[in-house]
Amino acid sequence: MRNRFSAEFLDEDIRSLFYDRPAPDGSINRFFNNAPELTSERYFTSLDLTGKVSTWALEHTLLFGFDYFRIDDDLPGLNCCQPAPAFNIFRPVYLPAAPVLDPARSFDISFTQSWYGLYFQDQIELPYNLFALGGFRYDNAVGRNNVAELTTAEDDQVSPRGGLLWRPLSWLSLYGSYTENFGASNSLFNLDGKILPPQTAQQWETGLKTEFWDGRLSATFSYFDLTKQNIGVPDGEAESRGVEFDVAGEVLPGWRVIGAYTYMPFAEITKDVGFDGGPGNTGKWLFGAPRNFGSFWNTFEFQSSDMKGLKLGAGVVASGGKQGKDNVYQLPGYAIVDLLASYSMKMGPTKLTAQLNVDNGRFWARYGWSFEGGDGPISRPPL
Repeated sequence: MRNRFSAEFLDEDIRSLFYDRPAPDGSINRFFNNAPELTSERYFTSLDLTGKVSTWALEHTLLFGFDYFRIDDDLPGLNCCQPAPAFNIFRPVYLPAAPVLDPARSFDISFTQSWYGLYFQDQIELPYNLFALGGFRYDNAVGRNNVAELTTAEDDQVSPRGGLLWRPLSWLSLYGSYTENFGASNSLFNLDGKILPPQTAQQWETGLKTEFWDGRLSATFSYFDLTKQNIGVPDGEAESRGVEFDVAGEVLPGWRVIGAYTYMPFAEITKDVGFDGGPGNTGKWLFGAPRNFGSFWNTFEFQSSDMKGLKLGAGVVASGGKQGKDNVYQLPGYAIVDLLASYSMKMGPTKLTAQLNVDNGRFWARYGWSFEGGDGPISRPPL
C-alpha cells in the first residue's frame, strides 16, 4: 500500500500579454492581462494497493487505486483585455515601460475545481510468454466559478485500457495496446458563455521492444493512432498518426545515451466549428504539429581514479517546420543544443556535486547534495 500527499500555496503577480493570430505580414493584435494578487491553493493525494495472486496457473498483478485533486484560485482585481500597441513578430518593438491600465476593466474572478478518480488494473502472465493487461478508470470532475451566470459544471467518464504483449525471445517483445483519456475543462468557458465540454481521446499503439547487453540498452519502435475530441471549440476533433523510435541505456561503462525520433505524416483537424458556425479549420494540418521531431542526449562519466567524478554531456533537440493558425503562415524548423559539465566528490558521508549547464546560449549553475548511510541515500535533487 502506498499513499502520497502534496500541497501548494501560491501568491503571484501576473503581468502578461495575450495575442490574436498573426496576419501574413507578421502584425498581431495584443491585449494586456494582469492579475496582481492571484492566490492559489492546490492539494493532491493518492492511495494505491497492489498485490499478486495466482489462479489456475495464471499470475496476476492487481492494482486498486484512488486519487483526488483540488484547486482553489482567487484573482481579485484582474484587469483583462485592454488593447496594447501595435506589434509585428518580424520587426518587434517592445514596450519601454509598464502600461497604465484602465481601472474600469478590473473585476474579481475565482474558481474551484475538484477531481477524483477510481481505477483498477490487472496484469496477467499467461502461458507461452504472453502478458495481458486490462483495466479502467472512473473520473469525476466538478468546476465552479463566478463568471457571468456560470456556477457549477460536473463531468464524469469511465475510461478503459488494455494491451497484449508477446515475448518470443528474451530480448524481443511485440505488443499492442488501446487506451482512452478524459480531460475535464469545466473551469473554462467559450465565447458564448457556455462551459467547454470535457476533452476525450482514444489511442491505438503497436510496436516492438528490445533489450541488449543484459538490459543495459533498450529500444522501442511503435506506431500510434491518436484521436482527440472537444479541443477548445464546442465539438472539435483532431487525429494524428505516425511512428516513434526511442533508445536508452549504457553503451559502454560510463557512457549513457537517450534518444527519440517521431515521424508524423498525418496530423489533421478532422472536425471544427468556426466563429460563423461553419466548418472552420476542418481538413487543415494541426497547428504546431511538426512532421519530424527528435532529440538525443548523452553523458560520459569518467571511471578511472584520476578523473573519477567528472561527467560531460551534450545533446540536441530538433523540430521540423510547423503550420501556424489557419495554416496561413509557417514556423520554420529549429535545433537547440545543450551542454553539461559536472563534478562530484565525497566529503565524509556527504556527496557534493557542482554542475554547469549551457542551453542554446544560456547558462546556469546547478548543484545537489546527498547523504549516504542508514537505509539508503537521502538526497536533494539539483535546483
